[in-house]
Amino acid sequence: MGSRDDLIEHAEQVADLAHSLGTQLLVIGAAALAGHHYVRMTLGLDLAGNLPINQLRSLQQELKRKGYLVELRLPDGLDPLGVCWISTVRSGKFR
Repeated sequence: MGSRDDLIEHAEQVADLAHSLGTQLLVIGAAALAGHHYVRMTLGLDLAGNLPINQLRSLQQELKRKGYLVELRLPDGLDPLGVCWISTVRSGKFR
């Protein structure tokens, strides 16, 4: 991933897209902990939101259209929350 500024720019783009779908995203993970003076190493910025599956699919499609690598895992018996992995990498696979 690029610099911290690049990471924030990408997070803002994702948040703006989610907002256009009628939802807001929250910063979670290490970045959120830093706001509470608990510093932890991170290579990414974690965002969370409460989106209906149809909005999550729309967000996935819009992000792919903008060139993001996106993996959508819908809720199931093993993961009741589901997840949408977003990478600023323009090609390749998730590891």
